[in-house]
Amino acid sequence: MAGPSSDKPLPPPSSPAPEMVVANLTTVFNTLITGLHILHYNGVLDAYGHMSVRNPNNGSNFFMSRNLAPALVANSSDLVEYYVEDAA
Repeated sequence: MAGPSSDKPLPPPSSPAPEMVVANLTTVFNTLITGLHILHYNGVLDAYGHMSVRNPNNGSNFFMSRNLAPALVANSSDLVEYYVEDAA
């Protein structure tokens, strides 16, 4: 019966995971803005609807549009970062 030999060396441990890649926030913002426009266009959101996205670089924060109708959100200056822990 063939099996692992006790005199064979163990394989080297796997290399450490690469450092977390910092997400490109411009892409995140553009995706959020596009999502707002799509949901508004299809009648899912009205003027008071909102959508948020978690900050991929810091899970304790998320981005949401300021007090604007979804169709009026145009660029990243219309987005606000909120902190989950203190709701600020």
